Amino acid sequence: MRLIRLFLLSWATGLVQSDAVDDQLQVEEDHNLTARAVPPTNGVHWTIHSSCRTDDQGQPDNAMRDAIIQAVNDAKDRSKLTADRLEKWKKDCHSDRGNFMIGGENRIIKKACQLLLGDSKVTTFGKTAFQDKVDAAKTWYDAVAQIVGPVGQANNQFHVSQEWTALSQKDDHWLNFIIYCGPDLVQRMNPSTMVNQLYDQGQLRFVRDDKVHAAMRREYQADAFDNEDQFANAVTDHNKEELSDFETIDGKRVPLADRKHVAATITLHRLMLKKFRDRNFNIKSWDGDLDSALKMGAPGPTDTYAPIDHMVGLVGLLHHEMYHTPGLGMLSDKDQSIAYDWKNMEKNKDSELPEYLMFLALLVELTDKKIQVHQDGTLSDRR
Repeated sequence: MRLIRLFLLSWATGLVQSDAVDDQLQVEEDHNLTARAVPPTNGVHWTIHSSCRTDDQGQPDNAMRDAIIQAVNDAKDRSKLTADRLEKWKKDCHSDRGNFMIGGENRIIKKACQLLLGDSKVTTFGKTAFQDKVDAAKTWYDAVAQIVGPVGQANNQFHVSQEWTALSQKDDHWLNFIIYCGPDLVQRMNPSTMVNQLYDQGQLRFVRDDKVHAAMRREYQADAFDNEDQFANAVTDHNKEELSDFETIDGKRVPLADRKHVAATITLHRLMLKKFRDRNFNIKSWDGDLDSALKMGAPGPTDTYAPIDHMVGLVGLLHHEMYHTPGLGMLSDKDQSIAYDWKNMEKNKDSELPEYLMFLALLVELTDKKIQVHQDGTLSDRR
């Protein structure tokens, strides 16, 4: 199952792919297995694992803890802003003539509408494709804006708090999620094969040595990526249909009884977080800041990334990953060759991609600050 968010930082390029498997299955990669979206659930709970609040020596790491919490809260705020602004955009960007009206006070907004929301021609159902896209996207943003957490923050216990333990006893706990700062792997005897194998303590299943969690651990221990041009920043795991985690009850697909109490996991690459520390946990940009992005020129014909891509940062990374979780849509990256980056989102405008929803929210936030985003991903200051 391909559930991974990748990004080019100033020190790495490229894509990798990941599957999570149980102790016996060799899962065949098939986009159709994950190309299904489920309605988001309002009131999803989340928390962080102890790995996100301790350093390599096991000492408290408040800076990393606070950066991750702030990044999630910023994604929430960005989602709330976007849900609110999209209602206004639906009016500002639509014309009875079926064309965008460019000019006047809302010129920046109308230009932004064209980039990711498409045209406003009326469909046979009396609505526009533009309006349909806005209404669908607003549903996802409303759900993220209402997530609850981090659970257990009051006593700094988080995933070992009484509150999170209580949630784990409920049959809808699989809709919640927990953020890990590095994979939680141990060696354990696999009763099916009678050999020691890596066991994911977050998802409660065995994983193969050639999968992304194992690579994350190996790279961190070596303090170097296996391939500087190709590595994963994060991976999201949850109950999976192709692993027979689900059963049908009253016509609905729900996790098996023993999987209902396993929350989704978003695992961040700890070596990536180390790079973030070197940048003082600047969570809203991969490198530099808005001022440096404003100075960047247009990408060349062979360039993959545009200035706006540099503004994704940890906020955008986690925002993207949230949409992979069951409680927030279980959206798939689908075709990974076009699943990431501004260029692909602007070209294809696929509103059920996590990357699209992340970029649309970033576009709204920048536009709200009177920063104009252009088709090529360059930025202009209109303040």
